[in-house]
Amino acid sequence: MDDPASFLFFLATESSAPASSVTAMQSAVEFLIVFLLVFLNGFFVAAEFAFVAVRKSRVEALAKDGNPSAERLLEILNNLSAYLSASQLGITLTSLVLGWIGEPAVANVLGRLIGDAIPAAWLHIISFIIAFSLITALHIVLGEQAPKLFGLQRSESVGMATALPMKIFYTVFKPFIMGLDWVSARVVRVFGIEADDGHGGSIYTEDEIRHLVRISEQSGHVNREERKLINKVFDFSETTVKEAMVPRTEIVGISIDCSLEDVA
Repeated sequence: MDDPASFLFFLATESSAPASSVTAMQSAVEFLIVFLLVFLNGFFVAAEFAFVAVRKSRVEALAKDGNPSAERLLEILNNLSAYLSASQLGITLTSLVLGWIGEPAVANVLGRLIGDAIPAAWLHIISFIIAFSLITALHIVLGEQAPKLFGLQRSESVGMATALPMKIFYTVFKPFIMGLDWVSARVVRVFGIEADDGHGGSIYTEDEIRHLVRISEQSGHVNREERKLINKVFDFSETTVKEAMVPRTEIVGISIDCSLEDVA
């Protein structure tokens, strides 16, 4: 009984039961474990991308209004690097367990389904290849890509929904996460890179802001006049007094004592 999922099921079903019934229940439990692990992996992926994509200013406004979920999310954003490490730890753990349990579980089910049609010498290899392909596709689509898109498109709602579970997970694994962060910081320092607090990606240069404004105009979120106004904000700091005012020696004026006839 090399399959860990089968072993766990065996411990829970030691009472006498029909073999066919036990086999069906075992397959159901194994697939339930697989989908649970994929869901957990997707949870951590969605949380990670939501934390990175969410607008902190919007969360701060909601937190000031007394929204408890926003308050928890704001705490996470203020310690973003640590929580990104926590989400990476969760993704790694669930992926490892999925590979440990998922592939053997699916291979066993396939073996029972196609065992009579394939020679015994090839059964294990073919079952493993099919199981590996299915688990990989399931992991990428439902455990990675879909949660990533969901987290990016609905970063605010996903971030607030995952904030409490992530805070609990971080609290439980905090010593381990801090240790990994410390080691990671020392490793990148060898290459001349200093670890930051996770907010570096939210800092934009003037050219990047201009580019973002241009994209916003193209998508219809900013009109042409608003884009010009924003761009002029950057140009204003480079404007000299001479460009905005007329030099005193070049001013054309008239005496206050002049009459209308004199001016004409």
